[in-house]
Amino acid sequence: MHKLRMLMVVLLSSFSLVGYGDNASTQSPADFVKAYETVLRQQDNGLLASMLADDVTVQVTLLMADEEPMLISLTRDEFLQQQRALWLFASVHEFHFDKPVVRKVANEGGRTRWQVTVEQQERYELFRSSLNRENRIALVLEQRDDALLIKEIHTQSREW
Repeated sequence: MHKLRMLMVVLLSSFSLVGYGDNASTQSPADFVKAYETVLRQQDNGLLASMLADDVTVQVTLLMADEEPMLISLTRDEFLQQQRALWLFASVHEFHFDKPVVRKVANEGGRTRWQVTVEQQERYELFRSSLNRENRIALVLEQRDDALLIKEIHTQSREW
């Protein structure tokens, strides 16, 4: 049961972040995060995939009351698979994003990067269990060609 619960915690570290599309080149990082949140609410896997760089890195730190923090790394495909599973198996999934904090962090090789930090509160029901979580999400956005893409996702999650 513990392994199943841990799998579900990873699965539900959804980074649960105005549609994304035609005007991506003119979007501000804050608008991009609003679009990300909308895509998550609409459960649109295709649009979500289009917002992720092919080489995106995802790291989740799970903070558990009686155990050491657990660090989990996911590939782009694993992250998308976890999102699809969440949307399929959660009977309830509610979340709220606070206002994002944006700062420009680099301009390397003609690619501008921003770090966007946002606090997220979420509640979900999965396999007859209700879970609440607070997430601190740091997205690294990178301007590539004419679009902003998510280059890195770092999430710190506390569940109760």
